[in-house]
Amino acid sequence: MRHILHARRQELSAADFDHSGRLPATEAAREVTCQQIDEVMGAEAGTYSAVEDGSWVPPQEYMRDLARILKLSEGEYALLHHELYSMDPPMSPVADDPALPSPAWQEVIETSNGMAYLSDRSWNVRLYNPAFAAMFPSGQPPQNTMEWTILDDEARDDILIDWESIWAPFALSRFQAALRAFPDDPGLNSTAEQILADPRARRIYEDPRTRESTPAAEDIRPMRHAVHGVGQVRLFMAQPDGAPGSLVVTMRFRPRGGTWA
Repeated sequence: MRHILHARRQELSAADFDHSGRLPATEAAREVTCQQIDEVMGAEAGTYSAVEDGSWVPPQEYMRDLARILKLSEGEYALLHHELYSMDPPMSPVADDPALPSPAWQEVIETSNGMAYLSDRSWNVRLYNPAFAAMFPSGQPPQNTMEWTILDDEARDDILIDWESIWAPFALSRFQAALRAFPDDPGLNSTAEQILADPRARRIYEDPRTRESTPAAEDIRPMRHAVHGVGQVRLFMAQPDGAPGSLVVTMRFRPRGGTWA
C-alpha cells in the first residue's frame, strides 16, 4: 500500500492544487507533500502520512476521497480497499462519467438463459433481454430499476414480495453506497430527493440498520412474476471493468413447486 500511495503522490505537483494559477513555475513543479494532502483533504496534520506509512487505517470515506485526489486507477483503489478492509469497494469513485462497459456485454445479456439487464451507475437500464421484460405486467422494464424498486407501488405491493423487510433494505443499502461514492451524480441525487419525499421509502432509508444490510451469499428472494406467478428469484450481480458503478444483473426464477429457469 505504501508503494502505491507514495508513487501517486510523487506524480502530483503543487500545480495540481493551485486553482489560482499564480504559483511561480519553480514552485508549481514541486512534489506534493503529505502536509498539502492533509490541507486538501481538510484533515489534521499528520493524517495522510500515517495512512501512507501504514500506521493508521482510515475510514472508508477518507479512502474514497483520497483516491480522487491521488488520481488512483480503479484497480489501484480496489487493491487498497481490499488490503485495508478485507473487502472490495461497493463502488468505484474514480470515474466521473457514468461510462458503460464493452459492447461485448450486450451479447452476454442477450444470450443469458435467465432474466438479465445492464444498468449504469444511476441504475438507468441500458440493455436488457426479453426474459427480463417479461417479468413486468406491462412487458416493458422500468427506465430506472432503483427508482422502480424503491418508489413504484407495483413493485412494493405486488411484484417484490416482502418488499419492506427484504427488497427495500438491500436496495437502499446499495443506493447509499453509490451516493457516497458519487456524491455529485445528478441522477443519484434526483433519486435521493424522491426517496426522501416518499414516507415509506424514507423511513427505511433513514433507518441506521439499512446501511449494514447485505444479502446472503446465495441471494434468493420471493417475487411475483408477471407470467409465471409467485416464486423465488436468485440474483447474481457483477460490475464490469472500465465502467465504475455499472451493474450486470442476471436472475433465475423458480415458480412455486417448480424448478429454476
